[in-house]
Amino acid sequence: RRETQKGTVKWFQLHWPRKEEIFKGEKVVYPQMGAKPTFAYSDKPFYFNMSANLVYACVDGISLKAMTAVLNSNLAHFYLLHRAKNRGIGLDIAVTVIDAFPVNEDILKDEELIRLSAMAIQKAEKEEDFSDVDNLINERVYQLYDFNSDEIAEINNYISERMEANARH
Repeated sequence: RRETQKGTVKWFQLHWPRKEEIFKGEKVVYPQMGAKPTFAYSDKPFYFNMSANLVYACVDGISLKAMTAVLNSNLAHFYLLHRAKNRGIGLDIAVTVIDAFPVNEDILKDEELIRLSAMAIQKAEKEEDFSDVDNLINERVYQLYDFNSDEIAEINNYISERMEANARH
């Protein structure tokens, strides 16, 4: 790697070491590549290799549970279908794409979204179906972003068409 060639790090050192607390604290973890965007909330220690990325809070008062809900929503899926790279089995979601996702602090402090996300997380931990809660999250996200029914239908149809097309390949 370039750092080794420049002599700034030895060949056996970590090239981009991270602070351990970001792996131990609250975070949202997601695979860099996948058939569809899949984001998971964790408040437990979790270490992983370069095939996954994480989001952590750098602003006090925002909820990473709300962030998880937003990133797993149909709206975020639509956004990622347009912004992430299409590769292999699906999407290659770079950190820069997530950094550019349009979300504000008010959305990440929304009590209803936090409550719904906590319900989904609880059901997922019990390995229960949470599609009912997922639908409520999608409705709430569309409300928070002020989408009308025609726009919502267009987004949902686009996602369905893309998922069907990917399944055929």
